[in-house]
Amino acid sequence: MSVIMPCHNSEKTIELAIRSVLLQTFSDFELLVIDDDSTDNTTDVVQRFIDEDPRVNLIRLDGHHGAGLARNEGIKAAKGKYIAFLDSDDAWLPKKLEESLAFLKENECPIMYTAYYVMDKDNFVVGEYRPKAKVTFNDLLVTNWIGCSTVVYDVEKLGKLYFSNVKHEDYLLWLDVVRKTKVIKGLPRALTIWRTGTGVSSKKKESAKWRWDIYTKQLGLNWLKAGYYFVLYAFNGFRKYSSFKAQSAITAWDVIREADVRA
Repeated sequence: MSVIMPCHNSEKTIELAIRSVLLQTFSDFELLVIDDDSTDNTTDVVQRFIDEDPRVNLIRLDGHHGAGLARNEGIKAAKGKYIAFLDSDDAWLPKKLEESLAFLKENECPIMYTAYYVMDKDNFVVGEYRPKAKVTFNDLLVTNWIGCSTVVYDVEKLGKLYFSNVKHEDYLLWLDVVRKTKVIKGLPRALTIWRTGTGVSSKKKESAKWRWDIYTKQLGLNWLKAGYYFVLYAFNGFRKYSSFKAQSAITAWDVIREADVRA
């Protein structure tokens, strides 16, 4: 198993991300951290983990390329039969890899995703997102049900999947994959903790423009069809984010520790 973690100026969040990987009940993995030209102390934090655990590896990039291309460098170096993604501001529950692999084998599918908890910039859990149990190409046009940090796929079945140099690169990749597989199945249990309010995903106006560009430039939809899906995308996005609580007393660490005790 290869875990791909891109990072850029992530010194405040990456410790939680890495520790959540090292706490996995499935332990046969390599963690490839790809530093996308950080200017803070991110690499110092990563180096502490490298000194503690030989499964942690660091790849440094010259120049800032963005998360998608950084992931690609990790994918090129990956040695595992399976590849999993975890962004440096997200986290996993302890049984994330174990249950993901079991799901892939039981359902004989090449790729999967899970439900996820949502945390704010201060690590407080503010909600839970439960996607559909399976999605088609049309489902993904309506909304991106698949969180990148929840995905695991089988390299032997799909080959190595690389991200395009566009915004919302993960969304475009899932669309490309589901065109081939016809359906992507998901585990409706929250095994990931996704952070909102930081990074690219928090830029709502820019995000809307990037979604429109994918509809029109990448997929070649005409304006009428693109407009139809864009309205559905906006509605579902508003409904999703409005369901999250403004405040919470439960932190990501609380969720991880509780799950660790149950495991």
